[in-house]
Amino acid sequence: TWTGPFNRIYDFGISGVPSARLHRNEGQTLRIAFNDFDHCDFCDFFQEQDLTKWIHIAVTITSDGQCIAYKDGTILGKGSLNQLPSKVQWGQAPHYYLGKSNWSVREPDSAMSF
Repeated sequence: TWTGPFNRIYDFGISGVPSARLHRNEGQTLRIAFNDFDHCDFCDFFQEQDLTKWIHIAVTITSDGQCIAYKDGTILGKGSLNQLPSKVQWGQAPHYYLGKSNWSVREPDSAMSF
């Protein structure tokens, strides 16, 4: 169940650099992001009925930064990253959360269940 505008599926790192997160980004947008501003947004990913039922979400990223988002096995969007995920430095990333946010002020935790 999606309960808020910034529901996290996962959030690794810190609220800045380095970070990786997959989440609802207000309204109907699904966002996968690496670091603070490098992200792929998949607009119109969520429909009203998706917010109250179980859906399967997957995002793949190729070695050249191309992103593909899937919902229930169907491709729903494509995009690209500005910086390759392999450039993200994880050694200093202290937090690895599922369903919880590292961005407590701007994008607080929600009561999302999964």
